[in-house]
Amino acid sequence: MNTHLRWGILGTGRIAQTFATQLPGTDAGRLVTIGTRDPSQTPHWCNVPLAHYASVVANPEVDAVYIALPNGLHKEWTLRALHAGKHVLCEKPLACSVADVEEMFAHAKSHGRVLVEAFMYRCQPAVQEALRLIQEGAIGEVHTLRGAFSFADALHPQDYRWHEDHGPGALMDVGCYPIQFMNAIMKSAPLHVDASLHEVKPGVDRSGAALLHYPGGVPGVITFGMEIGDDRSFHVSGTRGSIRFADPWLGGTEFIWQHDGDTETHRHEAPQGQYALEADAFAAAVRGEAPPWISEAESLWCARTMAAIKEAARQA
Repeated sequence: MNTHLRWGILGTGRIAQTFATQLPGTDAGRLVTIGTRDPSQTPHWCNVPLAHYASVVANPEVDAVYIALPNGLHKEWTLRALHAGKHVLCEKPLACSVADVEEMFAHAKSHGRVLVEAFMYRCQPAVQEALRLIQEGAIGEVHTLRGAFSFADALHPQDYRWHEDHGPGALMDVGCYPIQFMNAIMKSAPLHVDASLHEVKPGVDRSGAALLHYPGGVPGVITFGMEIGDDRSFHVSGTRGSIRFADPWLGGTEFIWQHDGDTETHRHEAPQGQYALEADAFAAAVRGEAPPWISEAESLWCARTMAAIKEAARQA
C-alpha cells in the first residue's frame, strides 16, 4: 500500500464535504474519488473525479472508503466495500441494529480489513485528555454522568432524518454522541435503561431523554433533539471532582476540571480539523501502528444502548 492512504468518499452531503476539504491537511491521506447518486451533478467543492457508489468501491486506486450516507445505507455499502477489499470508516451510527453491527464486523474480520465507526469527536485532544484523566482516577470514582446533544437548525422536510427508511430520528443522529462517551467512560453499555421519545410519526423521534443504569448503580442522563434548543454539554462527577465540557462534540478544545477544591481550565488546541485527525487515526489503525480509537466493543455497546432506549420508550 502507498504511504498515503488513498480515499474514496461515498456521499456529497455536509459531512462528506468537511471530510474532503480537511483531508489535504492530513499526514497520510489523499482523496482519489467521490461517489454520488448522480455523477453529472458536481458539487462546487469537489476537485476529484465523481463516480457512482459501486465504481468507487471497485476502484483499484482506492485503499479506504469513508461512508457518509444516510444511516439506512451504512450496512449495504460497508459490506460492499469490505468485499471489494477496502478498509472502511463509516459514519455514526454504524448501523440501524445490533445484528447489523455484528455482521459488519464479522465481514471486516473475514476480509482482513479495518472497520471503524466514525465518531470524530474522540480524536480531539481535549476529549482524549479528559478521558485519560477520568480513567486514571483524577475525579475519583465516577458517580453521575450527564450529556446532551440537540440543535436548533431547521431541517428540510425531505431530509433523510425524517424518513423511516433511512435510520431516522434524533437518537440515531445526535443522541448516539453522549451515549458513546458515557459507555467509553464506564467501559460498558448500561445494564438497563428508562427512556421517553417524542415522535413526530411512528419510528421518527424529534427529541428524547434516557436514564442509563450502569454497573455499580451509576446513573447517566442523556437528552437529545432536532429543531429544538442548542445544547451540547457533557458533565461527569466523581468522589474527588468533576469534568465539564460546554461542547465536546463539534471540535471543543477545552474542559473544566474541578478536583480537591481546585478548578482548572484545560485547553488543547488541535493541530488539524477533527476530520483530518480522524483520517490520520484511521490510517494509523490500517498500518497497525495504533488500535482504532473506537473499538468494536464500543460500537456494539452504542448499538445495544440505542436499541434498549427504543424498546424502553416503546414500553413506557
